Amino acid sequence: MRFSHRGSLALLAIGAICCMAGCGGGGGGASAGGASTLGVFVTDGVGNDFKQVWVTLFKIEAKTDTADYVTLFDDQAGKLINFSSLADTAQFLNSVSVPAGDYKHVRLTFGDHFSMVPVSGGTAVDVPVADDIGTLSAGQVQIVLTATTAAPSAQLSNLVVDFDLAATTLVGGKVRPSLKKGDDSKFQGEKKHAEMEGVARNVASDSFDLLHEAGRVLKVHTTDKTEVFSARTGAAVQLANGNKVEVKGDLDPASHEVTASSVKVIDNDPGDCVDCGPDPNTRAQAYGSVASVDSETAFTVTLDGVEHFKPAQDTVKIMTTQFTQYKWPQHGGANFSSLAATEKVVVVGTYDPATNTILARFVLIQPASN
Repeated sequence: MRFSHRGSLALLAIGAICCMAGCGGGGGGASAGGASTLGVFVTDGVGNDFKQVWVTLFKIEAKTDTADYVTLFDDQAGKLINFSSLADTAQFLNSVSVPAGDYKHVRLTFGDHFSMVPVSGGTAVDVPVADDIGTLSAGQVQIVLTATTAAPSAQLSNLVVDFDLAATTLVGGKVRPSLKKGDDSKFQGEKKHAEMEGVARNVASDSFDLLHEAGRVLKVHTTDKTEVFSARTGAAVQLANGNKVEVKGDLDPASHEVTASSVKVIDNDPGDCVDCGPDPNTRAQAYGSVASVDSETAFTVTLDGVEHFKPAQDTVKIMTTQFTQYKWPQHGGANFSSLAATEKVVVVGTYDPATNTILARFVLIQPASN
C-alpha cells in the first residue's frame, strides 16, 4: 500500500543551518566559527488510506562531516504528532544555538510504531516500522538523512526535512517511512505554528519574553484576542514574570517572534486536583473540532492534537459534570449549551483509555470563524 501525497511532515531548523530546500543546492561557503539560533517546525498531510497518522518524535540532530551531532530537538517522553492536523502548517518546536558549518547529516529519532486511523474512522491501529528502516532499539527508530546545507555564522536560516508520504509504503503489515529534503516553495506557503513551554519574563501589556528549556529567549506578542488562562482551573489569569507557561500561536520565521493565540499558565498544584491523577501536570489535553453534541452532558471531538495521552481513535468522547468550567473568547460567559458542531475546542481533564473518554475539568471554546 502506498500513501497518496497531500502533504508531508517537515522538520524545520531556523538559525545556523540554512534551508535545505532553499539554499541553491546547499553548497559550502559557511564561515568557520560563530553561532546562530536554531529552531524546529513540523508540518504534514495524510494519504487516502489513513485519515490520521500519529508519530512519536523524540529527537532531531544534525552534524557536519568533522563534528559530532548537535541536538536540535529533544523530548525524552516523546512528542506525539498528528500528521493530518498539520496540512499546510509548519509547527515550531525548538530554538537552539549551533556552530556555523556545512551540515550534511540530519538524524531523527522517533517511535518504532505509527498509530494510524483508517479513512473510514474508528479505532487506531499501531503499525510497526519495517525492521530494515534505520536503527531499531528500545522502542525507537533512528534514520539519518544526508543532504548538504550551509550554516553561515550569525544568520537566520532554515532546515527542512520531509517525511515523504508519497513514498511511504505499508508492506506486510509494516510501515516504511521515507525522508527527503524539504520543499522550500511548499514551506513558504504554509502557516508557521508555534507550541513552546518556558518561563515568562519582561511581561508588558502586549508582549513578553519566553525563556524556554533550550535556554533561548523568544519574543511573544499578545493581542486582545490572546487567551491567558490557568492550567488548573481554565479561568482567565493575569500573566506575571516568572510564570511557567505554554504558548501557542503563529511564528514569523523572519524575526522568530510569536503572536500568541493562547498562553496557558502552568499553575497546577497536586492539592487542587482530585480527579486527574497524582501529577496534574500530566492531565490529558485534547484539541480539535466538535463533531457532535451527544447529550446534555457529553460531546465528541474530532482530534487535531493531544497532550499526555495516546488516543485510541480519531475522535474522543468528552463527558462533563456540574464542576466543568467553560470559556468562550470574546463572547463572555459560556456553558455546555454554547457548544456547536465545527467549533474548535481545547479540553483538559482525565483520559480513560478503556472508554476513550475524557472527563472534562474545563473546556475552552474557540469558534471556527475565529
